[in-house]
Amino acid sequence: MNIRTLIVLIASASLSKAATIDFDSAAYAIPSGQLAADANGVDGWEVSSGGTNSYLGFVVPSPGIGSSQALGFGPKWVLPEEASMSLKRDVNFALTGNTTGIASLGNHATGTFTADILVNQPNNAAGNDVFGISLYGDAGNETISFSFDPGNTVSGLAGDLGVGFFNTYYNSQYQFKVSFTGTNGDFQTYAASIIDSDGNDYTKYGTLTSTEITSIGLTYALADSSAAMSTASDGYIVLDNVVFSTTIPEPSTSLLSLIGAGLLILRRRR
Repeated sequence: MNIRTLIVLIASASLSKAATIDFDSAAYAIPSGQLAADANGVDGWEVSSGGTNSYLGFVVPSPGIGSSQALGFGPKWVLPEEASMSLKRDVNFALTGNTTGIASLGNHATGTFTADILVNQPNNAAGNDVFGISLYGDAGNETISFSFDPGNTVSGLAGDLGVGFFNTYYNSQYQFKVSFTGTNGDFQTYAASIIDSDGNDYTKYGTLTSTEITSIGLTYALADSSAAMSTASDGYIVLDNVVFSTTIPEPSTSLLSLIGAGLLILRRRR
């Protein structure tokens, strides 16, 4: 073992780890002769209500995002059973870089979540339904989320959907990005952004008591919760290119032991 090898080992102490959800994989294959595949129960995705919710969550050839297939959620083929529903998948991604979600001193991490999204809508009617994307924490049902509400556009700005003080458009691609940090498991700070294809963004900041992002979800709600389910539009939100990544800055115990052993070897050789 030489100094160069030790430098490589020390540098590797800040290695990143990443997890992706690939909707082009065999798990999400669309059966031959069909336009879509039912996503409920596939690869951990579950629709919030029981009953007959087949094809409320579905896989489709992506309209404008991704290389091939994408995940869709909404009443394109079937009516929802409740005024507000969600499609979730457990991810169990610890913000601290610790798979248990429990931080130890000196074992915190920074990380990023990104996903491409768009709201596919055949018309721009103000009464269209509300779609959203969320990350869910493990404490107090905390969420990091954006809702796309056609009834909440910003006055004086052109746009079809309102997200806080940032307008978005139907059938246009955006990136949902959340950068987060954790310090000893006591709190998690985040910056959540919606970014358009030109790089313009709207960002909101906050803190979570959660030490772990437990799931990702797409949400759907009737614009008028008192309306009959038969009024549901055939719009839907599309999700693709989901990536979680994290970097742990400190060396692990095993890596420190290996480096220590290498230093002893070098000392003996001298």
